[in-house]
Amino acid sequence: MRAKSWLWYDRAKVKTIPWLGRHIFTAALLALALAVVGSMLLAAHFEATIQPYFTPERLARLSTLLVTVGGALVGATAIAFSVVVFSVQINVERTPDGLFQTLSRDGRLIVAFVATVVLSVTGAALSLIADAGYIARACVAAIWIVVLVPSLIVYAYLRALKLINPRHQIQLLFNHSARYLSRWSKRADHATPLILASLEAPPANDPDNVFDYARELFFRSNNTWATLPSHAISQAMTFARNYAKSGDSQVVASALYAIVKINNAYIKTRGRTFYSHNPLVNDNRSSDGIITHTLEAYRQNIRNAVKNNDETEIMQFLSGLGLLTVEYSKIQYPRPSDSHYHASLAKGYMLQEVLQMLPHVSTDVMMRGAANIADLSGLFLGRPDLNAQQSICSALITIAEYGLKHPQHRPATVRALERIAKISMMLIRAPVGDAAGTHEKVTQQLFQFATHVFSTPDSGFTTPHAEYLSPYFGGGNVLDMGTFDSQLTDLVNQAILADKDNQAARRVIDNLADWSEELPQRVRRLLEKATESRTRYSASIVWWIINVSTALYAASTAIAGDEGDRVTLRDRAGWVISAIDFIPHDEHGVAAMGAVDIPEQLLRMSGQLRNLGLGEEAKRLGKLIERWLLGTIPHTGAHEVAEGMFGLGTLYAYLQEPQEITALCNNIRQQLPLQGGYTAAFKATLSAQINQHFNNVERGRIDGMSYVEHMAENAPNAVLHANTEAILQAIEATDA
Repeated sequence: MRAKSWLWYDRAKVKTIPWLGRHIFTAALLALALAVVGSMLLAAHFEATIQPYFTPERLARLSTLLVTVGGALVGATAIAFSVVVFSVQINVERTPDGLFQTLSRDGRLIVAFVATVVLSVTGAALSLIADAGYIARACVAAIWIVVLVPSLIVYAYLRALKLINPRHQIQLLFNHSARYLSRWSKRADHATPLILASLEAPPANDPDNVFDYARELFFRSNNTWATLPSHAISQAMTFARNYAKSGDSQVVASALYAIVKINNAYIKTRGRTFYSHNPLVNDNRSSDGIITHTLEAYRQNIRNAVKNNDETEIMQFLSGLGLLTVEYSKIQYPRPSDSHYHASLAKGYMLQEVLQMLPHVSTDVMMRGAANIADLSGLFLGRPDLNAQQSICSALITIAEYGLKHPQHRPATVRALERIAKISMMLIRAPVGDAAGTHEKVTQQLFQFATHVFSTPDSGFTTPHAEYLSPYFGGGNVLDMGTFDSQLTDLVNQAILADKDNQAARRVIDNLADWSEELPQRVRRLLEKATESRTRYSASIVWWIINVSTALYAASTAIAGDEGDRVTLRDRAGWVISAIDFIPHDEHGVAAMGAVDIPEQLLRMSGQLRNLGLGEEAKRLGKLIERWLLGTIPHTGAHEVAEGMFGLGTLYAYLQEPQEITALCNNIRQQLPLQGGYTAAFKATLSAQINQHFNNVERGRIDGMSYVEHMAENAPNAVLHANTEAILQAIEATDA
């Protein structure tokens, strides 16, 4: 019972408190009126009781007291309201012209002033009725007047202070605009049936076109209806500009948010009367006066802020423009195929201003600008809007290139690439449209930027190339879990676990299959550029290739994807990983890959492919490992070659592929003697190390630092023994 009582209490409080917040002023006036009337009625019952006490002499004193108090209240009222007027006057210069009339017509302040004067005069006039029969009521009235007049003076003073508060003025501005727009919306609703009835030929009922012709005709006939919202936006922008100069960021934020809310109310009033832009037709109906006026006001103020070098103001205006773009993305267009033209227009304004300010602002502002631009990408994931992603990423690449040219702005480059990685993942998840085509263009821009990075010097204790590219390719100071390949791996793992009928997973697989069409060529050219420039970051590119190829192979096993996409992904993954064949087998090329240990990583990858049931693909990896091992001697040491050879024997033991061991042994006999560094010592060490690996596995003494021994631990022992013997015999048959 106690718990139910508390539950009832909480429900009553939840319902009552919001109501009181909306109607507290009305409720207070009603309670005060009831208290005054009740006290006067109660006082009438005490007239006979107190009348004997008031002799004619005392009545004269009472009248004198009432006159004195009334006169004092009149004087206090005059003094108090002169102070109120003075407090308003000293703040007039900070108030926009358009609000003067609004503030001068504040009903509550005027009522408080009139009520105070009337009550003060009434208090003095009570002396005229303070005679027999009205003594008690006169005294009660005098008490109420003494209480109410100071209270009204204090209320008027607080009200005046509130009126000159810029945040309250901004709220008044919005409230007035919202009420005005609401009235026009109701007028349009009421006029719609009449307009439809008067049309000679009503528009056809096209289910794909829900344009509100009647509402559009009504607003077109009253072409000055949007004047007041336009003025309100100008006044709010004046607030933002004036208070930005004094550093009052809270007022600036309130003003910019009011602009967003006014635009929101305007959009709701217009309803489905907006036109999208058609690039094939010269139609200016997509142009909207309020939206253009708002965007131009933002453009001018952002440029003024840049000119004044006010970073706080710049970032606030950029954030406000971002919120405005979100509001414009909510505009309902007649057809589902219509693009979000006005949101795209606002996006274009932001991109233009951010890119133009790059030479004039600090790194912090660049980073905030990159974040604001990237935040817009989530608004353009629909079918007709995907092209906007390319312009967003182009702007981010421009910021990254500016940071590349000016190393002091390097953090802006890092931020831009972080955002591009996130946008890439969003495009892979995009539910509709040619997201893969857009993603492919974004990848092209990013790889071109990476090529430019490799054209810069790679000097210093740490490679600067990693600092620029690690947010996307990994291998730097950025946590690898935030790079593109890490996020792709997580997404593919989710797709693998999805059911066959999971449409989101199917869309991911389809997007990956389409996106990877040009990926092998791009990866190969990027790796060639990295090795040609002798950058120390080339090993990280190989890591990225291995991770992405593994993810594509894994995606090809997802049951949610159709068979054509799965075959395509396996083919593309094989071509991507084959880029390793283009790494030079010279001393520098092998040394640059020392951080990767290509044979071991490819053996690890082959184990993952075997677990996925991709035996043929694992066998192809074995061929790639074989070409690397036999082609990099003597730059690869005998210990590394021995470990790789034993790993190949283990891989083929798992795959039960005796013909692959035969082919490997033939290649050993033919190619090992041709390597310039293949000496008798190298041959002896190679055989000894392979024997040691096998003996460790056979005796159960696994070297904790050797991956291939762990890999061979569960391999079929007889097949592993035969493969190892075949490899050793092939090595013995060679001439060192």
